[in-house]
Amino acid sequence: MNINETHLPRQVEQSDTYQQIVSALSATTRHLWDEHTLAVPEINLSEHMKQTLITARRTGRVLQGLEAAGEQLRREEQGLKKLKAQQGPDHTERVSRLMLVSNDGTKWFYKDIDKICRRYAPRLLCCRLRSNSREIGGLLFGKNSMAKCILIDHKDAVSQVLLSLVP
Repeated sequence: MNINETHLPRQVEQSDTYQQIVSALSATTRHLWDEHTLAVPEINLSEHMKQTLITARRTGRVLQGLEAAGEQLRREEQGLKKLKAQQGPDHTERVSRLMLVSNDGTKWFYKDIDKICRRYAPRLLCCRLRSNSREIGGLLFGKNSMAKCILIDHKDAVSQVLLSLVP
């Protein structure tokens, strides 16, 4: 994935920190499960991002789990096809959904993530957090919860999470 060719949400592109966000997303990329798959940005789960994710969770903008994320993206796809047909070929597709995955998944888990990311690109941006599923789950869903995959399912919440990459 080349972040420089990705159309991030307008709110991010219009921010004073846009170039810093692009740099943060470009700094380290990693293949999900081997050298033949999608390379995704690898990012830190900073304190600022933690607070932003907690806010997104409280407002109902975070889905837990690969199955829930895949189902949500499938449901939205139909409406987006209709919208795209109405807006014509000049419509710029932007990132409007953000999938964050833990760093402790199995090869098969990452293979499934890879399939979803390819299917729903360019509106889906996937990032691998330098954090494990217990830390992510505990932060967002309560003590002893695990979350290998979360989906931020609204463009405003996606923008806020991306903006949180820069302190």
